[in-house]
Amino acid sequence: MVRGHRITFFQAPELQSRVHQHGFEFSPIGIVSSFGEQSQINNRYRSTWGIVDLRRRIKRITNEIELSLRETPEALTQAGIDVLIIDG
Repeated sequence: MVRGHRITFFQAPELQSRVHQHGFEFSPIGIVSSFGEQSQINNRYRSTWGIVDLRRRIKRITNEIELSLRETPEALTQAGIDVLIIDG
């Protein structure tokens, strides 16, 4: 609590412990994906370039945005948020 205000991070579940370490509240958005799993996927496609890789990356980003747009409104409602400060 800072100056009587609660600060809550709405972020990917794997960041929860880092946020809590700094004393902030946390609300997960999305699904848990292990760093190792994402690292393996990145390594698999690291040498792949061109249109196929571009499409795969765009699809992954699109999926993450869609998930966030689906889950965030409910998470904000449940947390009783009055004001948002959004950093992109």
